[in-house]
Amino acid sequence: MKKILISFVLLFCLVSCKDQVKTTSFIGHKILNITLDEKYNCDYLLDKVDSKKLLNFVENNVTSNNKNKDLKTIIKKSKTIFISIGIYDIMKNVFLVDGELTFKYYDSVNELFELNLVNIIDEIREINSKVNLNVLSTYVVYLNDNSTFYKEYSLAVYRYNKTIENICKENNCQYVDISFLSDYIYQYNTISEYGQNNFLELIKKYE
Repeated sequence: MKKILISFVLLFCLVSCKDQVKTTSFIGHKILNITLDEKYNCDYLLDKVDSKKLLNFVENNVTSNNKNKDLKTIIKKSKTIFISIGIYDIMKNVFLVDGELTFKYYDSVNELFELNLVNIIDEIREINSKVNLNVLSTYVVYLNDNSTFYKEYSLAVYRYNKTIENICKENNCQYVDISFLSDYIYQYNTISEYGQNNFLELIKKYE
């Protein structure tokens, strides 16, 4: 087993590596402190990826540090892909004012996220029309302190998740709700071991 910081945006898929098919690969933003074993390919785990950047990666066929692994090839070889984006889109509504976190919801940010997600799905299906496509929900990355900021951020997460769910219904994708991870945050950007295990058990159901 090895620990990988995963956070906010990720895309998983089945790929071939050294003639062995790995069950799931992660592409996109690193999600917190989830523990993964060696069967997972993590070449495309990156920091601070929002929906615009992830769409750019797919459209432009980025290549990982392993020069033999470009994104298009990975998608082509995939049987199952999990997309997880949105948290860094939501973070565009977060500001620091007089030393305090504040939240201001912008419909335009949500609308751009929605457009980008639909385009990501379309791009992936153009590359691999037979892939089983799943989209993960977002979750609250802050510790619940009952503040106005936390409540407003949580409401935005709910709105984004409804957007993701609706896109899944309209585009024949499976919506995978991981919002329960919000309950396992014990400090910013950190999920408890119990929450990590629940996440991994959920993912196994879709492999």
